[in-house]
Amino acid sequence: MSEGGGGWIPDESLFEFSDGWETVQVKNYMVESSAEGVAETGVKQLSNGRVRFKWRSSLPTNLDYPTPVGYRVNFDPEALTGKMRASVSAGYRARIGGDMSCKLTKSG
Repeated sequence: MSEGGGGWIPDESLFEFSDGWETVQVKNYMVESSAEGVAETGVKQLSNGRVRFKWRSSLPTNLDYPTPVGYRVNFDPEALTGKMRASVSAGYRARIGGDMSCKLTKSG
């Protein structure tokens, strides 16, 4: 579920964590269509058991240049829930948030 609209939060994402939860690779249609094409970033372990990670993507829009979007995820690996937030700066500041419900697709 996304708050604020704008279509900046993808409907579905795949997060592939390294064995030690030190890095994560983000896969979704927005990352794949971005100028970067991939999103891999470090994972910060929080004291409450949650993890946080951030990445930036330059997304195609109807403008003549890619629009930079910063993403931040706060994720609870035990409950498999979290929030994804996007911060868009294209002549204005827009912050969009969405609740996540996740499922484990592969373990080990």
